[in-house]
Amino acid sequence: MSNIATLNIASLARRLITLLYDSLVLFAVLVFASALTLPFRDKELFSAYQPLLTLYFVAVSFLFFGWFWTHGGQTLGMRAWRLKLVQHNGDALRWRHALLRFLVSVPLWLYILVVIVLVFAPHNNTVGSLSLLHNVPAPVLYLIGGGWLILDHLPNNWRDRLTHSRVVVVPK
Repeated sequence: MSNIATLNIASLARRLITLLYDSLVLFAVLVFASALTLPFRDKELFSAYQPLLTLYFVAVSFLFFGWFWTHGGQTLGMRAWRLKLVQHNGDALRWRHALLRFLVSVPLWLYILVVIVLVFAPHNNTVGSLSLLHNVPAPVLYLIGGGWLILDHLPNNWRDRLTHSRVVVVPK
């Protein structure tokens, strides 16, 4: 990409649609990654408190995004919607910037997962401090998460500033 300054920064709507698209692809990757662990788990699909398995899924997720971000700057969803993640000089991200970008996104994803657990888990099955959040009305949790998601995907957000990168629209 020769002149990065002339490219438009991606709109919020495009970024969110791309996020949804990539989430579906990542889900398929995680299902495959989960299947690879079955021989090591005594055929037990799920059980509570498996920190190594959680760490494995986080690592797979990072490798999924990190590979695309460092090799061309486009995930599959970004290619479909003609978006590209580039550094301010137009180069693809380096692995350390990809890791930093991924890590600063983790709190948002944790929040989304907590809300999903709260919505779908019965009150008596929630563990520890999560049970306190059952007292918060679901619409409030959705508004917090939705607001955070929107602010996190606005142009020149804190992830872009921290990693000296931006998401741009690739011309046809």
